[in-house]
Amino acid sequence: MMKKMMTAIAYPSSDCAIKTVLYTFKLMASRRMLFLLYLEDGYTFKNTMAILKAVSDTATMILTTDSIEISVSNNEKNGIHFVKLQTGDFTKYVYNFIGENGELIPRRPISFDTKKLSNSMKSIGKKDGLRIYLTEGDNKLLVQPVKVSSDEHNNSSAIFVDIINAEFVQITPPDIENRKPNVKVPSKSFTDMYSIVNTNNGSYIEIIGKEKSVTFIGKTSSNNLLYHRSFNSQIVIGGANNINEDFLVSQLKKLDMTETANQPVTEDVNNRVQLSVISPDDIVTVISPMQTLKPLSKIYNISGPNTQLKFYFTRNSSVMIESPIGNYGKYAIVIVNRQKS
Repeated sequence: MMKKMMTAIAYPSSDCAIKTVLYTFKLMASRRMLFLLYLEDGYTFKNTMAILKAVSDTATMILTTDSIEISVSNNEKNGIHFVKLQTGDFTKYVYNFIGENGELIPRRPISFDTKKLSNSMKSIGKKDGLRIYLTEGDNKLLVQPVKVSSDEHNNSSAIFVDIINAEFVQITPPDIENRKPNVKVPSKSFTDMYSIVNTNNGSYIEIIGKEKSVTFIGKTSSNNLLYHRSFNSQIVIGGANNINEDFLVSQLKKLDMTETANQPVTEDVNNRVQLSVISPDDIVTVISPMQTLKPLSKIYNISGPNTQLKFYFTRNSSVMIESPIGNYGKYAIVIVNRQKS
């Protein structure tokens, strides 16, 4: 499949580490604001960046007038992560990149070190806000935690994070606009499942999907069974840890399990990941190493309380898991079975 390689339009990188400094807005007054992101809910954005930090060393934000998009893949190439933020739902947003013709540039890529950007937000609490901005002539993003206490709300302290030069492949997420999820799973239940398998030295989790159900099976590196839990629409079918193997076999027989070929995620010429609707007789098995799921171990921190993850299954042995990001965006991961060498 063809992938379009793009070079981010970015400012020269710097070897300087992140430095916390006092930045007065008087100095900014004479500069044109190119970009401003302001969220009263800075906590969910902070945790979204923490997920990306666990996946990739660098990332690129594609800025437009109405959205910010990020797509990265993990080192194993079996997990593709997508972030899409709707700028119309921000507290405030400025997009002011002007081309030589005097008109707005349709989109602007900005690349960054995920660890540095994530670390710049460590002080943000559950009720704190966040500003990220860039002014004309700067080669750094300025990250400003907005504390809830009134005496700090208008503080001028900021953390400088380098904008870097980086090549990236922009991958368009699957088009699920007119498709309902196969099943929904409470985000807290998903993270609890990961924690149990990880605590019991699990090596991987099998995600078994059908048209209206999903089953999670945790196993060790020697293929010993650790965990089993199934969700059918919104109804929990099972939920025992270290269950009796005979019970598990009977459960799997009910699913009419058949082997599925390991196939990579497919992309069209526009780099859109494809998801095909499965029929009632189809079954999808995706074997995911714990490392692939680790970035999702606290996904409820970006989705808010009492939210649910949406699962979409495909015939080509892949699954897409989608979560809200606060009330302003969506996060998704497509997990695929790796080709056997």
